[in-house]
Amino acid sequence: MLYKSIVFSALALFASVSANMSMIDPCPRFSPYCKNPPSSFPAGASWDNANIMAPIDPNSDVICKSNTPWPKPVATWAAGQPVTVEFKKGGTAHNGGHAQFSVSYDNGKTFAVVYEVLEHAFYNKNTYSDTPEVLKYTFTLPTDLPSSEKAVFAWSWVSPKADGSTSFYMNCADVEIKGSSSTSYTGRKTVIADVKGYPTIAASDSGFTWGLDYYTNAPNVTVSASNAAGKSLNTETFAPVKKDASSSENTKSRRLIIIPIVPGFGFTGKCKDGEMNCVFGSTGYQVCNFGKRVLMPCGAGTKCKATSSTVAHCE
Repeated sequence: MLYKSIVFSALALFASVSANMSMIDPCPRFSPYCKNPPSSFPAGASWDNANIMAPIDPNSDVICKSNTPWPKPVATWAAGQPVTVEFKKGGTAHNGGHAQFSVSYDNGKTFAVVYEVLEHAFYNKNTYSDTPEVLKYTFTLPTDLPSSEKAVFAWSWVSPKADGSTSFYMNCADVEIKGSSSTSYTGRKTVIADVKGYPTIAASDSGFTWGLDYYTNAPNVTVSASNAAGKSLNTETFAPVKKDASSSENTKSRRLIIIPIVPGFGFTGKCKDGEMNCVFGSTGYQVCNFGKRVLMPCGAGTKCKATSSTVAHCE
């Protein structure tokens, strides 16, 4: 255990002064490393040379690094068909962590997951290393994605740091999706962490399962090509998100969970997105989702623990 701790800390410390990871295909907004860069720029825009491979600033409210889209889509994809996402060589993969691939139809305000790799992003298995083994992920898009010439595709990644905290990375690419006759897609809400208004996830040097409850307990969200604002749903079922087969997390559909919020046992009223609080004698917690408190029950044998006035988790 001591050896793992030393290796983890040394690698993460080295990572803090090294290049991190960045998507190169599809081309993220204003990345200088794109495999197939667009031929035109929006007025006043420039290459993001300094920040595209860095984590999102914890004080920023722009998780896509830029809210300005490319003038034209950088890729055209079809619902129900395989796509390949590629990353830049020479990056630092920080011993893995959790990665998600998501879509948005409201210019990055609301994201729903279409694929995820938990515990060992950029590796074939759980590994203490900074050198990535996997730089390409190929997966099939859901068949019920709506059509749009202005969809946003995002790669997001929560990676561990030497001090036991984590960093949040995200690149966004503007794509066209030729979809089904459906006008909306429902999937798990993308996990956003370590930035203003969202929970802070703690990493552990003794394993790779830290923070998994944020992913497995994430509420469903509906993104719609016809409703720019999107629509959030209560957590009663879990979306059938495709996962990397070698992750230790079971890929089977989870059972239906319907737990009423009983007056007096949970907070009510307005809240700020990402705020969390323990309820029901620590048998679960509430998380604020689009201004509404959503109940998240703890698993068998675990109880809610509040690590601050706005952050809680099951352990």
